[in-house]
Amino acid sequence: MNVNECNNIEPLFSSFGTRFLGCSLSHLMSYQNRVPSAKLRTTDAYTLLIDTRRNIGWIALADDGSKHSSLNAIFDLEALARDENRSEKEFTAFLDQLRAHKWRTDGNNLGFDEWTYSKK
Repeated sequence: MNVNECNNIEPLFSSFGTRFLGCSLSHLMSYQNRVPSAKLRTTDAYTLLIDTRRNIGWIALADDGSKHSSLNAIFDLEALARDENRSEKEFTAFLDQLRAHKWRTDGNNLGFDEWTYSKK
């Protein structure tokens, strides 16, 4: 089964619009400067921005993130798209449910570009 077939049968995340995964931090911040209504969230592992009016989301990953940083970032982006706040406890429960259903969470292929940023 290819990735598209799998996603149609058992999607991990909804499709709220366009996502730029693994974008450059400067690209993300330049959009945030032009559209102040966009929602920005920054953690130690990633920075994300969502423009809910246009259904566009950006995720920039820090270069020292964990193996679950990209999954956590998309989890948070989905929550912001629905105007919800999610806790670390909820993300951990989400991971536990994935593992209970035999999903591999130690590595993923979520379609992120190669961009990362350093916090130095």
